[in-house]
Amino acid sequence: MDASSTSALIACAAIIAIPVIQRVERRISRIKAGDQAKFNHLTLSPIQFEHHCADVLRSLGWKCKTTRASGDFGVDLIAEHGGHRVVFQIKKWSKPVNLSAVQEAVAGVAIYGAHSACVISVSGYQQSAFKLAAANKVRLMSYQDLRRFNPPTSQGFLSRLRQKRPQ
Repeated sequence: MDASSTSALIACAAIIAIPVIQRVERRISRIKAGDQAKFNHLTLSPIQFEHHCADVLRSLGWKCKTTRASGDFGVDLIAEHGGHRVVFQIKKWSKPVNLSAVQEAVAGVAIYGAHSACVISVSGYQQSAFKLAAANKVRLMSYQDLRRFNPPTSQGFLSRLRQKRPQ
């Protein structure tokens, strides 16, 4: 392949890649800005919502992966940053989340060797979930809280995560 063919190939690749990169950058900007006019998380299926939550965490600097839909021991996402692993249970229920989601998150800490667990809900929590979460140091969050789930840089966040991993 000569130099002009190589240049033409690179130009074609750039023409194709630039719009794709621009779309991804716009989506990340909307996620960071929480632009509900262009994006409504309520229209997503539960699985799509899990993937969207993973995208939000990635936009905040977390390495994040979703688990398979079944047999995941109740963990939907596993996020890591700076050597800290956090498991997430994502609930897109129409009613407040009960303590079963917290139980699954607690189990996920042991199964996936995480430092801590979070449950994300779009519809709030029952009192039993608050009680069990407090006893097990599980963080209960709204979808809006997720956008502020910063990488573990603050001392308060680090001290909460520095619990020993289960052996």
